[in-house]
Amino acid sequence: MKKVLLVFFGIFALMCNVCFADAATDAEKKGHFSVTSDHRSFNPFNMSYTLKGNVVAKFPNRDGVVTVRADKGVAYFFAQKVVAKGGVALDFNGLYLACDEAIILLKQKTANLYGNVVFKSATDHITAPKGRYDWRNRVANFENAVRNGAAPVPTLVYEV
Repeated sequence: MKKVLLVFFGIFALMCNVCFADAATDAEKKGHFSVTSDHRSFNPFNMSYTLKGNVVAKFPNRDGVVTVRADKGVAYFFAQKVVAKGGVALDFNGLYLACDEAIILLKQKTANLYGNVVFKSATDHITAPKGRYDWRNRVANFENAVRNGAAPVPTLVYEV
């Protein structure tokens, strides 16, 4: 019985890897989120992919596509959550956010940003240790933020 389950999970994991490779390009064409990377492994127990090397995640929005780039990450497809780590960069309609770690919640259309958060737009430059970006409502919140070199403020709300 154990061998049958082991074979079943092995075949299931292989099928998910094959489907995942094709789904990234098809998802972009259909307007769904997509995640790609140089190397990935599938965890059938929590239905997630561990991603390493050139991780790129794209999330469509009514105003464009949010693109997240990172060194590594984990994509949880049932929870619709992506955890990106190392050199994280978010691009959205001319806005640029960078940080050490980001937790992207697709259902809520938010990104929680941690560690050396940098926000750049055409007119502003904001740095903070922690932030949150809501691309549905186009609002960014920062804690202990420095805006354009001014004195730090405990909480800064930036409407995009």
